Amino acid sequence: MFKKLKQRIEEEDNQPVQSKIILSSTPKKHSRLQHSSRWLPNGETPLPKENKWERRRISSASLYSSRESLMSVDSNATATLSKVSYNESSSLGTPLDSPMIPDRNVFCDVNTKKKMLSKLSKKADHIAKLERKVNEMADAFMEQKRQRDRLEESLENIKNEMLTRSAASLNDSLKRVKEDYEQKLTEKDRQVKEYIQKHQQESTRFSDVKELNKLQQEEVAKMKGMLIHSQTEMSKKAAELIEKTKQIENLDRAYSEQKFELEGLQERLNDLSNDRLKYELREKDLCGQVATLQKERSALKSQLTDIINELTQKSSQLESSQLALDRSQEEIVSLRQTYSLYKAKMTSDAEERNNENIVLKERLSDLEQRLQDSKLSENGQLKAIEKERSLLEMRLQQTREQLAELRVQSNDKITTLGSLVTTLDEKLKEKNQTLENFEQNHELNNKSYKTKIVELEQKLIIAERTTLSLQNDSINLSTLQEKLKEQDQKISLLKTEKMELEILADRATFLESQNKLLDTRFKETVDRLEKDRSDLEEKLREFHSDARKNSFRQEHTMKRKMEQLETKVEEQDRKLCQYQEQLKENQKEKDALQVEISIKENEYKKLSACLEDALERTNELKNEIASLEQSLKEKDSIIMYIKESGECSPINNSMDSLLREELTSLRATFNEREQALTERDEEIEELRTVLEARDNELATVSQQLRDFQENNKHSRTRLNGTSDKDLQKTVARLTARIQELEKLKIENMSSQYEIENRSLKAELDEAQQKIRSLQQTIFDLKKCVKKENAACKQTSEDSSISSDKNSNDFLEVNFKYLKHVVLKYMCSTNEQSRQLVSVIGHLLHFSARETAIVKDCFDWKLPLEK
Repeated sequence: MFKKLKQRIEEEDNQPVQSKIILSSTPKKHSRLQHSSRWLPNGETPLPKENKWERRRISSASLYSSRESLMSVDSNATATLSKVSYNESSSLGTPLDSPMIPDRNVFCDVNTKKKMLSKLSKKADHIAKLERKVNEMADAFMEQKRQRDRLEESLENIKNEMLTRSAASLNDSLKRVKEDYEQKLTEKDRQVKEYIQKHQQESTRFSDVKELNKLQQEEVAKMKGMLIHSQTEMSKKAAELIEKTKQIENLDRAYSEQKFELEGLQERLNDLSNDRLKYELREKDLCGQVATLQKERSALKSQLTDIINELTQKSSQLESSQLALDRSQEEIVSLRQTYSLYKAKMTSDAEERNNENIVLKERLSDLEQRLQDSKLSENGQLKAIEKERSLLEMRLQQTREQLAELRVQSNDKITTLGSLVTTLDEKLKEKNQTLENFEQNHELNNKSYKTKIVELEQKLIIAERTTLSLQNDSINLSTLQEKLKEQDQKISLLKTEKMELEILADRATFLESQNKLLDTRFKETVDRLEKDRSDLEEKLREFHSDARKNSFRQEHTMKRKMEQLETKVEEQDRKLCQYQEQLKENQKEKDALQVEISIKENEYKKLSACLEDALERTNELKNEIASLEQSLKEKDSIIMYIKESGECSPINNSMDSLLREELTSLRATFNEREQALTERDEEIEELRTVLEARDNELATVSQQLRDFQENNKHSRTRLNGTSDKDLQKTVARLTARIQELEKLKIENMSSQYEIENRSLKAELDEAQQKIRSLQQTIFDLKKCVKKENAACKQTSEDSSISSDKNSNDFLEVNFKYLKHVVLKYMCSTNEQSRQLVSVIGHLLHFSARETAIVKDCFDWKLPLEK
């Protein structure tokens, strides 16, 4: 834009300049020569006389030329040309007798003044346009500055976010930010250079103006009034330029600070990369040195792992069996206690029933005896009544003794029940204490594991630093092996504890499954949110990079994208609110479970109250039995009164009828009471079963609550903290380190195996050479033996004829003896047959191996009876 404007201004300025040059070229010089030659015949140039018109013309020309020089550099040429033309015209030596010549020059000067004024107005218009453009450029520069500030704020936010993340993401983000920032800096440098160029141009203009002012101080003194306005405008522009320079300096400072920060980050990255390379080189050196030790360690570790696995399996089996035995023993003890209680109750009930039956039978027998005695005479009846009285007194004494015994037994039972209740309460307290201790131990173990992990990390760092020599490496490896053994032992203990926890947590499967589902959903949602967040961050980064690359015209699209991203962020916030609501719902479920537990406890109290009511009813029945006994005593007293009074037989008949009715009523009441007792026993058993079921439900619900609380704690720790994640990261890092060490061990083992294979191959080659030499010697010996056999055959043929007869006789004798031995072997016992084996082997010419095989078969098939 500026170049095109300058070109147009130069073209417009060059057109009048050329016309002036054409007008004021050579003719004036020619006329000057003519005048000089005309008026000075001697060749001497006369001094021109001053004129008012010429003075005015010179002053106006100098003013216009100075104004044009102030407005533009291109106008300087025109001003100088006009000045030259005026000076030339003023320097003409016009004679005093010709006054018309200056009038023509004045006319020409007036025309040139009009032209110059028109040009000055045009130049002023151009200057106004340029000032507008300069203002527009300043506005654009301010907008760029604002955008730059926004981008710097966004860069700072991104840096703060990226610093919170991991080192790997930092490196990538720093590279991207560095590239983007370098692009920005290049653009800003380019803009600054353009502004500097403009400033230099303006400074050159100011320098030209100052020079012209120095040269034309006398003329500028006359034109102070006309230049005041232009100087004020120029002062304003100078102030604006100073402000712009200050802004540029501030930008340069910010650029230098940011550049310094980037250099510091680069230095850190370089230091880290150098340290990494050093550590890698050290690790390589140490891996080569520690190879042999790691081979031995791997072998020992494999053996230890096998032994530890066997021990852990056996220990887990033993612990599970011990736990099962403990549980079975506890159940047996509880069953024995309940059995003893029920047995005591049943025996007491049976004894009471038997006693009642005996009493009723005795009453029946008494009544039947009375009926039989009523048929006798009066003397016989009196004797019978006296016998009954004596029997009743004996029975009363027996019942009194039984009541005393029952009271003693009841007191003993009450004491035993109190002791059982106290023992049960103590057991419950102990179980609660054990559970609390177990939870505390679990928390302490977690803390100790965290501390141990931290210590192990520190020890690994120390081991990596102190691996400069082989001796230190061997010492550190030995210590690490001991620590690994200790850790393996601790892991085995933890496994056993885990088995115990799994055995304890078998009852809470339903809530665990629900909690697992919730955890999986929560994890999936968290992972989804993290992925969405990472995607959004990547989109933001891409968006920033696109914004930096693109021009200012894409602001509308950027705003739309930002709105979309903000909507996505709001959706993520909504999802987080939903998960918080889910946590609140879980807490509500927990409260509901606690309410259910309280309801179950109330039901338990109600059932205990029902049991107490049943016991009170049994006591009431016992009281009724006592009242019946008292009624019997009263009737006995009535009978005694009748005997003493000696009334007539009709009274006896009426008494007999009353006694019969009472017997029937007593039998009916007895049957009713028996039915009531059986019903009460059934109700008590049902209540006990219900109590046991409710106890089991309470235990399950309490376990579910504990598991629910633990799961809530885990979920809260996942939401709030990073300690578990840090632990997982450390564990993963340690496992990766262990895997690397194992890989190195495997490589070292492979190298050792190769060395061993080579040594074995060399030994095999030596053995094969020895075998070949032995085979050669054997082959030579065989040849010698064949030669000797060929020589001996000739002599043996002569002696074989004579020996055949003797051998046949010997074989017949051996056959008979062998037949006898085999028959005896078949008919003898196991021990005798064992003794005959050696004889049979001698006859059949068994070798030592054959005899050993036969003995082994005897030991396997026919073992001796102990």
